[in-house]
Amino acid sequence: MTDISPAADKFARAAEVERQLASGARLHPDTIAALLESEDEDLGLLASYLLAGREEQMVSRVADGGPLLALRRLARRHTAALLELPLPARLQSAIEEVAPPAVEAARALPASPEEGLPATMTIVVHGAFAASDTWWRPTGVFGRYVHEKKGDLYRGADFYPDRVAAAHALVDWAARHPAGELDVISHSHGGNVCFLATRLGLKIRRLISLATPICLDYLPDLRQIGVLHNVISLADVIQGPASYIGVHHRGDGRTLADSKQVINHLASLDADGRAPSHSELHDPETWKASGLEPLLTEW
Repeated sequence: MTDISPAADKFARAAEVERQLASGARLHPDTIAALLESEDEDLGLLASYLLAGREEQMVSRVADGGPLLALRRLARRHTAALLELPLPARLQSAIEEVAPPAVEAARALPASPEEGLPATMTIVVHGAFAASDTWWRPTGVFGRYVHEKKGDLYRGADFYPDRVAAAHALVDWAARHPAGELDVISHSHGGNVCFLATRLGLKIRRLISLATPICLDYLPDLRQIGVLHNVISLADVIQGPASYIGVHHRGDGRTLADSKQVINHLASLDADGRAPSHSELHDPETWKASGLEPLLTEW
């Protein structure tokens, strides 16, 4: 009997997108719209990767009676791009609803740390479309978890980043917040920001990249990295397809070549005993279930 469960359907739809991208085909707007409107959060996020730079093609469809879920996803993940366009009232209202929670989350920050050069410092760099999320902030679930384990997460009010910034911005931020050693935990496209930053001279003692789409355009300068831990999940339907978008695909789009300096890790379990999704790779319960905690505590 053919498996038509929601999980099987999700993987089949993501695999078809990846197949089309690999063939060089241009995805039809209806395909992207269907992903954006999907009840599955991962497929909705995949739609945002595919939409980047082409938001205008989806505005009229979503604004004129489109599903509320798709409307909110478009407003939340593409706010900056949408504000450059003439927006229908329905979409403008959705953006206004999204903005206040992000502002409040930014305000809920600890005070700046005392002056002085820390021996070590850890920062979390989120991926695309996560600027309004809270998990990566010092007060967020993952931020608190990292600080509990490492004790050196930067927790000042000007933590990096408050948006998906270019590699130059990360290099500039690190120069203004010097530490004896810098450790970075990145998620999704945030890993590529870090990779590019090393090519601009940023030195990172330990880089943990979670679910980073591996592309030839964004390969790191390993001379600037002490050790790179690349964490993947085989249930991640974003990482592979996202590695094709606008850049040159590398291998399976998930892994880097193993060496003494570069180590690939498979996250196999989430809190429910299943292979974790793209977003679950920054869930503390996934780290515990998949045995990833030593990446934070053992040197």
